[in-house]
Amino acid sequence: MALTDFERLFVASTANSLWQQDWLLNVYFQGSPVGANLRRMVLGKPPLIPLTNPLDEAITGRLRADARAIGQNARNVREAASMVGTAASAVTTMKDILNEMKKLADAVDAGDISATVAQPQYDALYTKLQSIVDTTQYNGIPLLDGATWPTDRIDAQGRVYIQGLPQDGFHVVFQRLDTTTLVDWTTINADLSNATARAAAITALSSATTGTETLADIYTRRKENLAGHASQLQAQADLLAQAAEARRATPTLSIEEVFLRLLLRSTGTLMDLQS
Repeated sequence: MALTDFERLFVASTANSLWQQDWLLNVYFQGSPVGANLRRMVLGKPPLIPLTNPLDEAITGRLRADARAIGQNARNVREAASMVGTAASAVTTMKDILNEMKKLADAVDAGDISATVAQPQYDALYTKLQSIVDTTQYNGIPLLDGATWPTDRIDAQGRVYIQGLPQDGFHVVFQRLDTTTLVDWTTINADLSNATARAAAITALSSATTGTETLADIYTRRKENLAGHASQLQAQADLLAQAAEARRATPTLSIEEVFLRLLLRSTGTLMDLQS
């Protein structure tokens, strides 16, 4: 039976449409980035959110807790190192000022400069010296001015407690410099025109310069030791965190992932992400 023109047009249009669909499915979509993106759009798969595995949490819970605790201890010790470093810097500055004061007193004693000229400079250095003691703090903790001790973070002996281990800690101790233990403030606050007072000041300044230099060295070495201790603690925390990850069980598939894999397997190459 002969086909009408309309019937022939319908057959040709349908065949052309089927050919185009076959070409798109088997040539353009398959293996191309566009095809992969379109397949994901067709599937409508939401971004994968890892599910918490209760078994993993139970197995690795203690390790992860220890890693967090030791990591916090490392940060505490690092803070202690910074605190001691602040004190070391301040004491070093004090040593330099004491040395400058001694040079002025020596110059007056030798007759190289008059007491009238040297006294204002000497007094300004003395005031700066006191200011360093009064203002040297770390996060609100006074480090040199023992007159302000104790506070809630430093005791009357200049001790600051550092939680350096999960169940233990230690004290970082600071020496007060507002009294005459290291710097004889009364003697160095001298009238340079008075020979007796000047001689006593020179002796006291020499002793204080040596004492502050020694104290600055002690603080510097203590800072280095604390920084090394903090690095060791951080390394321990990192190892525990790695151990926790290593002990995790192999993640199991969620129900959604199992269903999706079955769907892909049964729908052919168009839906198969491996094609």
